Parts: sequence; structure tokens; C-alpha cells
Amino acid sequence: MPVEDPWTLVEWKRFLENRAEYPLDDLMQYAGKHIAWNFDGTGIVACASDIMALEERLRELGVDPRRVVFSYIDPL
Repeated sequence: MPVEDPWTLVEWKRFLENRAEYPLDDLMQYAGKHIAWNFDGTGIVACASDIMALEERLRELGVDPRRVVFSYIDPL
């Protein structure tokens, strides 16, 4: 069964705008880690040292990995 794309162009733009407003000091605590953003870009759902561990963590939290935006924060 195909997965529907949950986003519209408007929602993607909103995500990018919100992510850009996320406080840099708060983001730096995730340096060197993979993170999962919520769909509106206002918060981070989970983090881990590698992508597989992040997906596992999301499942532990009951979060569908198809419903987050994955990113990596470069080390300082």
C-alpha cells in the first residue's frame, strides 16, 4: 500500500521557516547527532548517534518514522 505524501508546499514552507527560527543554542546540544524534527519544524522529537538507532528510538516512542523530518547536526 503506497504512503501518501503528507505535505503540501505550504506545509513544507512553514517547516523551513519554523526550523530556521529554532534557537541555535538549543540545537547545539544535538551536535554530532541525527535528529527527527516534528512536521511543523518547531521541535525535535528524538535524537541518536546514528540513523538506525534514531528510527528505533522513534518506534519506542510510538512515533511513525514516516511522520518526522530527519536531519543531522554537524559536530562543533
